[in-house]
Amino acid sequence: MEEPAIRRPIGGTSVLKRQLQHLLELGQDESMVIRLLPNSVDWDPGYAGPFSIFEMPDPFSPVAFTETLAGRTFLEEDSKVRRFRETYDCLERLALNPQATAEFIMNELKDL
Repeated sequence: MEEPAIRRPIGGTSVLKRQLQHLLELGQDESMVIRLLPNSVDWDPGYAGPFSIFEMPDPFSPVAFTETLAGRTFLEEDSKVRRFRETYDCLERLALNPQATAEFIMNELKDL
């Protein structure tokens, strides 16, 4: 997630505090990975919006999914799925690791 998402107090400060505490709790679950893309990153390769990549066992190929105001789109063509995978890999390189993300969120909580 991007840094502005954890700073935007929609619903007020008390709601934001509960949300941040919930993120920290979720981050303790081994099946969940929470990573933050800080504002210090010059360029966000995910600027075009959220997406998911579904990877399934053989014989099924990966599928990319995105949803915009124009509707839902499932992409199965290898070259298009590859673009989403490359974007995901780049976001993963730029984002804080899970420990640094948790520390960042804890600092935000202290500042509230």
